[in-house]
Amino acid sequence: MNRFIPFLATLLLLAGCNSLPVIDGQKEDIDAIRKQLLGEMPLPLGAKINNEASLILGAGENWTGRVVLSVPIGVAEVFNTLREQFQAGGWTLLSSVKAKNSILVLTRQERTVTMEISEGSGISNSSQIVMSVAPRSNTPAQPATQPARRP
Repeated sequence: MNRFIPFLATLLLLAGCNSLPVIDGQKEDIDAIRKQLLGEMPLPLGAKINNEASLILGAGENWTGRVVLSVPIGVAEVFNTLREQFQAGGWTLLSSVKAKNSILVLTRQERTVTMEISEGSGISNSSQIVMSVAPRSNTPAQPATQPARRP
């Protein structure tokens, strides 16, 4: 029986790892987790990371990858909140499209974030955010060269 208890505790712990709450529960604990994973990225209240669909390489201010978030608010509100919070945090808006699937592209220092915001699943007023973060390329695109013509 004593051997069964650690196995059961591990099983229950793994079962609870379906999604990591980013901003929910004990504020101090959640803020520490969010900062460790995503650095100073501002996120809407109630955002939860979908662990299975996300890939975070690195940590803190230097992470790169893709994070899929579910948020318990509508697409329009998420779009406006993210745009305002990121710009207040020093990010520069490069491009945005507000539609059924909305897009935000922002840059700060040597990083670029692209966010696709769409309706969440189910009948509730929820949204899904796919946030991709990568280093910004400082190399301008070069025009294609034409092959030399032979007389």
